[in-house]
Amino acid sequence: MPNSEPKDEVFSELEENALESASLEADSLQTLTSDLQRFLNKNHRKQMEKIEEKISEIEERCCQEVRKTIKKYIRRQLKKNFQDVTESCETKVSEMFSSLLSQVEGDARRLNNEVDRTNILCQEIQKKYTFKWCKPWFVLVFSTALTGAFMGMGLFLMQTSPLAVFLMNKETRKIYDLGMSYAETRDELLKLYDAIQKEKKDLDNAKKKSSH
Repeated sequence: MPNSEPKDEVFSELEENALESASLEADSLQTLTSDLQRFLNKNHRKQMEKIEEKISEIEERCCQEVRKTIKKYIRRQLKKNFQDVTESCETKVSEMFSSLLSQVEGDARRLNNEVDRTNILCQEIQKKYTFKWCKPWFVLVFSTALTGAFMGMGLFLMQTSPLAVFLMNKETRKIYDLGMSYAETRDELLKLYDAIQKEKKDLDNAKKKSSH
């Protein structure tokens, strides 16, 4: 019996040492676990921040690409629509002016025919009323002496256009009217031709600008 007490004391010391070691190990393990958890949380936050930055960069690039694509598409579509409208307008204007030019050419041909007819009529009248020098010379001089005053007065009166028109016969009046009509029609046709050329030049300039 006397040896049992020292053994119990030794055992108690070993047990206390073991408990202390276990407690220290538990504390150490808990501290390690806490440090590891903090490290993992910190690392997780950093990774999440990096991921969020990457996502933001990807979104920004996607937005820029979408804007560029939309801008390029809209520009191309507007250019195509403008070209289509320009070509349609050019076609309509060409058709309109082609018919107008055909009408002007027809009017010009008719006017030329009228001018030719007027020239032929003038030549016929000139041939019809040409003075024939078949009388003797003394009759000519005597007739000139008698009618000189009347001819001078007639020439003076014929210088006034209303009287000249009044004294015209039917054929002369017809020639006069045709000449006046030809002059007026020629002026109108020249003005119309100048306007058509100006419009055509403006269309060509607009077409060159749209092609550039």
